Amino acid sequence: MKKINMFLAFFSIAFAGFGCFDDSSANSKLVDAVKKVKQGNWQEAEQIAIQLSEENPAAVSPVILQILSFENSGQMDKAVDLARQCAKSNPQDFAALYTLGRLYSKDEKRYGEAYSVLENAIILRPGDINTLILLCNLGVVNNESTAGKYLDQLVLKSKLSNADTGRAYYLRGIYLDRSEKKEEAYRSMMKAWDYSIKDNPELLFQIAAFVEKTGHRDVEAGLLYKRFVQYYEKTAGYDPGKTALARTRSKRLLNSR
Repeated sequence: MKKINMFLAFFSIAFAGFGCFDDSSANSKLVDAVKKVKQGNWQEAEQIAIQLSEENPAAVSPVILQILSFENSGQMDKAVDLARQCAKSNPQDFAALYTLGRLYSKDEKRYGEAYSVLENAIILRPGDINTLILLCNLGVVNNESTAGKYLDQLVLKSKLSNADTGRAYYLRGIYLDRSEKKEEAYRSMMKAWDYSIKDNPELLFQIAAFVEKTGHRDVEAGLLYKRFVQYYEKTAGYDPGKTALARTRSKRLLNSR
């Protein structure tokens, strides 16, 4: 599943801020700041954001802009500190919570904190795809007990690409397997396979490895490895080492029966 980068975060949140000021000139400045970001001119965008924050201390969007500017320049400590202050001052603002949770998710030592913050964010904007993606990734990695409900929501999102849907079903399969729901996990993995064939062939190797790990589907796993090679070799810059490994596993599994 694609990572949520700061530009995606910016355009999903900052655009929502249009019209948030009573002063039309302030809204115009925010629009201008967004244009500066699209042009890659973060320094000017940050200056506009600082001015807007001074003129409108309660506004969240200018603060989000400053946070993202810090992140863009690699000043992560400043970005996190400002995001934490923003979330503390605006505990009922989705953008503030999402931004803090997303930044926390970049630090594996803060995965638990990120998950907690994002769970609060999703309450404020139920079904938000970007938040669900982060919750599902973090939930599976951190083995969170509530991850299942977010995975169930994510796989039903029609706006996801095939690659992202495949990744969501794959994560769901891992979660179900850990929950000892083996058959459901297997079915989820097969859905992941169907969605990933054309758009994310690299994931096919991991799905084949999962099926092999079940211990009682050797022939099927062998055939999946074989099909993985067929699809993967058609992708640009494929890894010959991975295809060699897949061929070796396929041959061993198919000859074992």
